[in-house]
Amino acid sequence: MDTVTTESLQKSRLLKFLVTFLIFFPVLAFGGGEIWVQALVGIGGGIGFIYFFLRRLPLTPGLSLILFPLLAYIIFTLLPLPLPLLKILSPRSFELWGLVKNSGFSPLSLTPYATQGYLSLFLTAFFLFIGVRLLNRKDRETIFFVFLILALSLSILGIINSFYPTKKIYGLRPVRSGNPLGPFVNRNHFAGFINLSFPLLLFYVYKEFKKIHLEDPGLSLRTRIAYVMESPKLVLLYPLTAVLLMVSLLFSLSRSGFIAFSGGLIFFLLFFSFRRRSLFIFSLIILLLSIGFISILHPHPVKDRLYTLLKTKETLKQEMRIALWKDSIYMFKNFPLFGSGLGSFPRTFPAFKRNKFHRYFEHVENEYLENLVELGIIGMIIAGGVLFLYLLRNPSEKEWEFFSLLALIMAGIQAVFDFNLRMPSLLFFTVFFLAVYKKREAFFYQGSSRSWVFLLIGLWLIQFNVQRFIGEVYLSRYKH
Repeated sequence: MDTVTTESLQKSRLLKFLVTFLIFFPVLAFGGGEIWVQALVGIGGGIGFIYFFLRRLPLTPGLSLILFPLLAYIIFTLLPLPLPLLKILSPRSFELWGLVKNSGFSPLSLTPYATQGYLSLFLTAFFLFIGVRLLNRKDRETIFFVFLILALSLSILGIINSFYPTKKIYGLRPVRSGNPLGPFVNRNHFAGFINLSFPLLLFYVYKEFKKIHLEDPGLSLRTRIAYVMESPKLVLLYPLTAVLLMVSLLFSLSRSGFIAFSGGLIFFLLFFSFRRRSLFIFSLIILLLSIGFISILHPHPVKDRLYTLLKTKETLKQEMRIALWKDSIYMFKNFPLFGSGLGSFPRTFPAFKRNKFHRYFEHVENEYLENLVELGIIGMIIAGGVLFLYLLRNPSEKEWEFFSLLALIMAGIQAVFDFNLRMPSLLFFTVFFLAVYKKREAFFYQGSSRSWVFLLIGLWLIQFNVQRFIGEVYLSRYKH
């Protein structure tokens, strides 16, 4: 019987292609918000799981701990339950299902198809998690570098879109509302993508500082300056990239992006940069240069947008997001234990909407609250427990992984004000950082046991997402 090793999988071209495809394709394909994009990445995840099965990758206890609790819970919410049992578990779900049927079986999820869509996204993200952990350091840093180049390109495009607003993504894809920034319809998602690129830039700056021994305490200030001036990357490339990223973030006018960046910056200054004076000085210079560029180019919209963060108690009462959160809490109280089902919020919320804003709400604008509404207390305990146990185990001492933690913190802060982790483009990058944050050895070992779970997951992902893709193609033809 063949034995699989992590070394053999690290050399797999198919694995590298699938990981690269899942990370970058959703970003370029209009931010990954459209169903056909999610279907294609789901098919990619299915192919990856079948490949794991064929290569006899074992489903280790560590991976099982991440996969099975939440997978089992989501599947449970999809199972057709006898209506008397449903009434006991979720009286409100029983009442709503009773509007369309008086007998038989119904699941806890009020929108089973939408729940399957998010289950597909979760399983695809899990494949990406495994795939990234199997990559060696060189391949990971290659993805880091490509991501940074992509972020730089999109930041330039975003700045252009700020000065010359358009109703078409790439000048080709029309949008119903808002002004696209780069490939993103939502400026908050553009800001979230830019925020995730800052830790990568700091990682490369830190590597360059170590390369020229800038942190050597025996060096004089004059010698340090001379070393910096001899490095084109530190003199031109990295500062220019940082300024462009910062300016594009501010021009996005995303308040959640501003807050997430500020929180990440505070964490960076408190826990890392003060121990690395060169990084602290670099960060300070970039901030000053960015503020200078904004003051010269386009100051008033940025100032006006930042001013809205300084709201009084009276103006907060008129904030649409606050009203949405209050109604979402009211909705949660109707499904406290098991929630209304993943992806059910858009179709279920109108029955619980009490605010006066004339708008169709697709998301809660708060990842944690939306998950609480859809998963319930039990689901949130399971998901939070799995994440906590993963972050708690086997902390790494590598300094480069600190920057992954910084990216996770920024994504977590923005999730308080947005639905960034519901977008494949941002979710998959966050999963990438989550995967590289821990030691790879903690979850893999050599083995020969074939995991049939990978085969079943892969087949379901391909079958479900082929149906979604075909359905979306026919629907788009019907619309036109």
